Amino acid sequence: MLCAMCISMFHRSAKQGFHHESFEHLEKAADMGCRICLSFILRREALGPDVENETNLYPFLRYKFQAVPWFPEDGRWMIRFYSNAKWVDTDHVDLFGQIQLHMSGPLQPPDWHNKLTDLAFQDLGDRPWKVRKDGSTPRIVAKNTGAVSVSAQAKEWLEKCRRTHAICRSVFKDRDNKWLPRRLIDLIQPTSPRLLQRNMDAIDGPYAAVSHCWGKDTSFLQLTQDNEASFCKEISWDCLPKSFQHSMITCHRTGLRYIWIDSLCIMQSGSNATEDWKVQAGEMRNVYLNCTVNISIDHSPGPNNGAYVERNPNFMQTCQVYSSLFRSKGKNVQFSSYRSHDPQSSALDSSSEDPDNISLMMLCNIHSFDSDNRFAREKLPLSTRAWVLQERLLSPRVLHFTKDRISWECSFTSVDEYPPTGLTGTDEAYDPFWYTPFNMQLALEKAEEPAEKANPGWNILPLLFVWSEVINSYTRRELTYPDKDKLVAFSAITDRFSNILNSAYHAGLFQCHLPASLAWVCPILKDRPALEEYRAPSWSWAKLDGEIHCNFIHWNPTKPDCFLTIESVSTVLSDTSCPFEQVIGGELRIRGTLVPLVELDFACAEIGRILNGWVAREHEESDVHFHIYFDDKIPEEQETLPKDGVLLLPIGQALDIALPPVFEGPAVISLVLKAVEKCSNTFKRIGLAATAVTFESKRLNRDEQYDTITIL
Repeated sequence: MLCAMCISMFHRSAKQGFHHESFEHLEKAADMGCRICLSFILRREALGPDVENETNLYPFLRYKFQAVPWFPEDGRWMIRFYSNAKWVDTDHVDLFGQIQLHMSGPLQPPDWHNKLTDLAFQDLGDRPWKVRKDGSTPRIVAKNTGAVSVSAQAKEWLEKCRRTHAICRSVFKDRDNKWLPRRLIDLIQPTSPRLLQRNMDAIDGPYAAVSHCWGKDTSFLQLTQDNEASFCKEISWDCLPKSFQHSMITCHRTGLRYIWIDSLCIMQSGSNATEDWKVQAGEMRNVYLNCTVNISIDHSPGPNNGAYVERNPNFMQTCQVYSSLFRSKGKNVQFSSYRSHDPQSSALDSSSEDPDNISLMMLCNIHSFDSDNRFAREKLPLSTRAWVLQERLLSPRVLHFTKDRISWECSFTSVDEYPPTGLTGTDEAYDPFWYTPFNMQLALEKAEEPAEKANPGWNILPLLFVWSEVINSYTRRELTYPDKDKLVAFSAITDRFSNILNSAYHAGLFQCHLPASLAWVCPILKDRPALEEYRAPSWSWAKLDGEIHCNFIHWNPTKPDCFLTIESVSTVLSDTSCPFEQVIGGELRIRGTLVPLVELDFACAEIGRILNGWVAREHEESDVHFHIYFDDKIPEEQETLPKDGVLLLPIGQALDIALPPVFEGPAVISLVLKAVEKCSNTFKRIGLAATAVTFESKRLNRDEQYDTITIL
């Protein structure tokens, strides 16, 4: 449902204008159930009020319809809202706060639509917050996500996927339906669970796995050597934390008898705990790959908080509006019959008198970027944990429990309770902009095609791009023990890629992707103490804590312009039986050209700081000539670019880069190095640089002097 003001936006000729004149009106509309207005009230609750700007503004909100910039020809639109209130303003790179429109049509609106719109325009004068029920049949929405009806929806998604999604079976064809974890929990009596042993008990049927946050309080019930025997008889229901109880209830309701929960199925203490952990950690990839569904408790910071939540059923009602504002292919469908009712605009379109134009409209499905797509999950507690990423990406299906709904992901679709069966008026599932569900699995499937293996060092699509995206997502997340777990918590994903690439792997980089994969940056470094243990070589992204970007460079996949040769690469493993885990040493031998930074001519350039680096350009408004990011934090008070002892090792020439601030056109990408004391021709990486080919190109492209060096 929408308020009169929100309905009026969809029937004016102008695609921008004033919205509610005051915060009070916005609040009233939200209280009456307007979904767009309620989304802003929920945003205010999450970000905090801005009392001063909420009371002194007139109008409080302004709006603008605009095509989604990533899909200019795809007919996707969004509404941006503007206000001085800090929790509203989206006039920058923040995508949250937008309203997304997914349209179908043109369609003939139902009979009740004209009456509803007439009444809405009448309400604009003195009751713009008024919400009137439309003629559609409302769905029955439970007030709690623990309701039986919610579990029934989850079961319907699961059964439909298993029965009809051929691509889900194809992508996960290496699953072994007969494989079982070392231990499982039997839910034949759901409130009297008991522990089963793979080598001792008869287990018949599929199982669910659980992803959850451990939280700061780890005193919840766990498997130990002391209680293992009693667990095999019965696990006390009353002693289980809420999240485990809710997971078991959901598992049973969806028709699955067995469930795997890490803290109840892996020994947490006792003389055998270390050995048990080592064995089961090696099986973690199979645990999630071979489960039927992964129950992911996204919103809960710890097991005691539970999966089920109370919610506002009105916000979950499907919200749609027929609009005369947009054009369909070959026909103007702009609607014009409400001019006399619009107190804010006398310029409603009158250019279309054709009855066909007036009768057909576009059906707009309304979605809030804050609540209605996967990005809403990105800010929930579980999505901040690095270990959980591989659990999600390796699972064939994921059932998410978020702050107000359940949602579903598989290789075929991404859908949630809003709306549970996809978009009305179309067979499409809700796909927010560029997101393809489980794109890692789909890209891995595609990468097995021989045509995709041409030019392996530089062909970034599809596999290197997906690998880069996974690294980016992983490094945004937190690890409690990064020095110990940086590569371990990523190892199951690495194993999955390795099966297809058939390439040597070295501390986060596959040899077949070199030298392109050396070009990574970490624009915003996290504060951390000095490394207590050796973690990774200087050329590996795993050495840092912070979000890694390695998909910002657009190489030419058909004709790479490479300036160096990889002669050898090696790493020393801490455990030779675990090739994808921690390393204790590594080196990269390269033949290339070393260029001292002091030799570059910056005389005609202005040099300025940006994040943890510098940019150089002729003046503030001109194109960027030179861009350098350092791997270690530069003191904020340092105003000059450090040049002494700094060397550039050009990797190759890229078509363009998307490293902010963006500069277009060809660029030379270089490693930034510094010599290791008392070691001849031995260096460590300290950063990455991009140089426009129009700036000092001859100096960086020279090939008369090649050196063979070692980077530790």
